This record gives sequence, C-alpha cells and structure tokens, in this order.
Amino acid sequence: MRWSRFDCNHLLSSLALAACLALPMAGLAGEVTLERGQFVAGGGLASSGGNVVLSGSIGSHDGSGYQAFYANEFQSSGVLTLTSGFWRGAAFTGFPDLTGNWFDPTTDGQGFNLKVTSAGLLGYFFGYDENDEQLWLALNPSGGEFAWGEPITLPAITGDGGVFGDPSNPAQGEFVNWGTVELTFHSCGSAEAVVSGLSGTQSLELVRLTGVAGLAGNRCADPSPYDGLADLTGPWFDPATNGQGWNFIYTPIGLAGKFYGYRANGEQLWLVITNPIASIEKDEPVEFNLSAASGGSFGNPVPPADWFPWGTLTLTFHSCREATAEIDGLDGSQTQDLVMLIETEHMPDCGL
Repeated sequence: MRWSRFDCNHLLSSLALAACLALPMAGLAGEVTLERGQFVAGGGLASSGGNVVLSGSIGSHDGSGYQAFYANEFQSSGVLTLTSGFWRGAAFTGFPDLTGNWFDPTTDGQGFNLKVTSAGLLGYFFGYDENDEQLWLALNPSGGEFAWGEPITLPAITGDGGVFGDPSNPAQGEFVNWGTVELTFHSCGSAEAVVSGLSGTQSLELVRLTGVAGLAGNRCADPSPYDGLADLTGPWFDPATNGQGWNFIYTPIGLAGKFYGYRANGEQLWLVITNPIASIEKDEPVEFNLSAASGGSFGNPVPPADWFPWGTLTLTFHSCREATAEIDGLDGSQTQDLVMLIETEHMPDCGL
C-alpha cells in the first residue's frame, strides 16, 4: 500500500480544533491521494500487512493562509492513526446552516460558538471549570450524515500552560483531551447539549442566540438582509501565536466575536466583543470593546450583566481572509496578523 504526501489548508488552528486528536482515515483500499482542503472525520483503515509509516513536511506559510507543519511519524501493525492535521476523506452531508451562537437561558454566561464547515460541524465552548476559573474548549469536527434528533458527539480539547501572547501550541501536542460534547439538534433554533469531562457533566437546553445575517436559501438562515460581510464568519488565528485566536460571526447587528487564549498569570482567558459593528471597510480600523468575567463555576456561570470591561480590540481587515488585530487590556497588549483558519459553509462572496 502506498501513501501520497498532502497539503492542508491552514488548519493548525488558533485552538487546534482537531490538530492534536487522532482522525483515522476512512475505509479505503489501494493508493490514497491526500489533497489540500478536505478532511476525514471517522472511519478506519487497515493495511494489508506490515507497518504503515507516514512522515514529512506539509505545506508552507507564505502569507496567503497556508501554515507549515509536520505529520507525526507513526508506525503500527495494521492500523494507521493520524495524530496531526486534517485529512481528505469522507465529508459530512446534509447539515443545515446551524452556524451561530448557542446558549441555555437558564445558565446565561456560558455557551457555544458553532460553525458548519467543509470539515464538519465544529466549534468552541466557553464557561468555567470546577476551580471557578474560565474554561474554553475546542470541539473536534464531526462528519457523516446529519439528522434532526440524532446525537453528534464532538471530542473536546483544551490548552494548558500558555500565557497572554505566548499560548500553548496545539501543533506540538500541548493541548489535552478534556472530554466530549454531545449535541442533538431538534430544529434550527433548539438543541440539547451534554458537556462531560474533567470538570464534571452538565446538560443544557440550547437555543440559538444569533445566526449569520441573511443567508437566503439555507434552512437556518437569519432573515435579515445580507450586506456582503457574512463571509467574515469563521475562526481566525495568527500562525506565529498558534494556540490562541478568535471566532467571528457576522450577525444581523454586526460583527461579533470571542477571543480564546490565556491571562498573564497562565489561567485560561476568553473575551467577548460587547459592541458588534456593522460598518466595516477594507483597511479601515474598527475598535471593539472586550469584556471578561470571573468567579463562575462549571454549570453556574457569571451572567453577562456581571461581566467587566477588559480592554479593546482594534481590527483591520485587509481582505476576506487576512486581518490585523491589536488587542490591549488588563493582561497586556499584542498585535496579531490573522488569517482565517477554515471557511464557514454557505457563505456568499465577501463584500470587502
């Protein structure tokens, strides 16, 4: 059996998304060509005998959204296990546009940012751990067939050991397996979530707080008009500080988002944009206000009314896939050269 080298599409993420977890190949036989930009979620592959070895340099970062990294060298008798990167294979099918911000009104102050991408349904959870500190989780993509009322289980990973501006690096295996998030969607606006892992287990009755503005023809689209900026929706990161990043979504009231990283003292930090802005022009800086929170616990978050001002984000989009972020606040300052990690499905052409 022969394996071809492949390129990935800037996919070692701001929060690793899936880069540190094993994503086994779909069941295929013979030669497999691995190509840039499509992915496997689920399945398995057995060789016809002997060990399978795959290693080598993959991609290069040239400023246009590609990042250099290495596929780990792995050998096993009969089974190939991928320990970094996304790989071409079975795609998910049938997903409606579930992209948006989701939360349980009874535990307002924690929730999910979910994205429907070519890799599957992926996202982030923000809340608190059992030690009353902020907790964020990156949710591995889920592929396969979508069906209303059928659970989708997403492995959850999290970072440990970073500080503000110098995060732990998912590409170097510095993220840890936290647990799982099981999502069951009943409609475009309602779902159940079971979050289970190192901090405990909680069950949530979710509603969609915001969707993407005006994606006509999609079952879960927000009915508001589309003005050309919805395509900015997605996860963004700076490859130079891999392990932290942003999740932006263009809502009916403007661009909103969250930052996931670390405090100066090494605790996890998530920040929320509190003034979504609709007027965004190419190469024109826009200033957003950022809020933080402290003192909540797993399943008992701090409500948004009690969040406190952390600082500001000055964001300048140079194109639909490149931006500069200047972040300044209680834990320090840093400038990030952002690229979009992975595109969100069903987006129309960008208006920048």
